Amino acid sequence: MSTLTQKTRELPVGWRWVRLGELCSIQNGFAFDSMMFDAAKGKPLIRIRDLKTNDPSIKFRGPYNETYLVRNGDLLIGMDGEFRAYCWQGQEALLNQRVCRLLPKSDQIDIRFLYFLLDDHLLEIEQATAYTTVKHISSREIEAITLALPPLAEQKRLANFLLDQLAAVEKARAAAYARLEAIEALPAAFLRQVFPKPGQPLPNGWKVLPLGEVGVVVSGVTLGRNLAGQSVREVPYLRVANVKDGYLVLSDVTTTPATPGEIETLKLRQDDLLLTEGGDPDKLGRGSLWEEQLPECIHQNHIFRVRLNTNVVQPAFAAALIGS
Repeated sequence: MSTLTQKTRELPVGWRWVRLGELCSIQNGFAFDSMMFDAAKGKPLIRIRDLKTNDPSIKFRGPYNETYLVRNGDLLIGMDGEFRAYCWQGQEALLNQRVCRLLPKSDQIDIRFLYFLLDDHLLEIEQATAYTTVKHISSREIEAITLALPPLAEQKRLANFLLDQLAAVEKARAAAYARLEAIEALPAAFLRQVFPKPGQPLPNGWKVLPLGEVGVVVSGVTLGRNLAGQSVREVPYLRVANVKDGYLVLSDVTTTPATPGEIETLKLRQDDLLLTEGGDPDKLGRGSLWEEQLPECIHQNHIFRVRLNTNVVQPAFAAALIGS
């Protein structure tokens, strides 16, 4: 870990070496009672999994101390798994355990500059941390991080420059994704030309059957349900964001606690057809086949799993037909 005695490199004029604990207080999150977690009611609750999305998936419906309220722009650090700094860009929410907030001790710290400065230091600690299952970082280790700190005006200048560069990168990435989405929409457009449209005569030998007659349709696990007193373990689960029209996005699969019975019932198998429940028009019945991309994975209640009778219909054909 970096220490002041190790930091002997000469700094620009006006810069200084300083421990993070001298600049900021470290506020650890609170261990909110999981029995009061709710998917729909209460105050949004920031868990580690929410730091990347800025969109809490669980709410807390009990009383709370307002000192644990996180607001837009607050600097947070995830303390388990990957050690990363996050500038919160979501709605007002509660700070859950294993997430900490950095509170500047003076107005001579630009929190945006600190955000950019911290990642290399946190990565250094992460790579040096021994672990059995999940890596953990303590608030003392965070306080001990040694930083090269310029004067406030230089902090602001560097932060503005980096934000401008990131905005340019984000603009380029958005344009690339737009082109990718247009390409990915081509197969669905092709399928619409291949299969009969509603109301058109069917080809010889074709017939119309409800999906439930050729497969078993099952809803998934509900987040925030009461699991008190039950044996559970964390398993990957698919959200609506993971299930697209004809393909799956598995680069950001989160986990959820589930009982052995739920895992056995909801575990996805080869050629399961996944369909999203709806909400917005683009999320109504879109889906794709599961090809066991993960060894063990279940699905959320907003995704229907269709386990097809392969003696009646081929999964790939059903997926293509629904995609049309």
